[in-house]
Amino acid sequence: APLVNGFFRAVEDYDLVLALSVREKKDVNGEEASTKLKEAVKALDALLATVPTLDYERAQRVLAVARAKQRAAEQELAAAEAPVEAIPIPSP
Repeated sequence: APLVNGFFRAVEDYDLVLALSVREKKDVNGEEASTKLKEAVKALDALLATVPTLDYERAQRVLAVARAKQRAAEQELAAAEAPVEAIPIPSP
């Protein structure tokens, strides 16, 4: 549980940097945001390191399938939204 809590705390710290800049209508402090993001990624890496290899590989396969389905759906949507060319109607 400490790794999970550490990860969420790191993500919340990163989110806070972004939220404060929005609330105060200021530019994000790039250095601070970068540091917080690196901390969140490090915490996530530590958490993922505890996942058994077979479970991790299975999750990667599931994600690959989900991403492929998402790309296919996005392509289908883009094709449906594409302008339809006018079909010329011959005059009598």
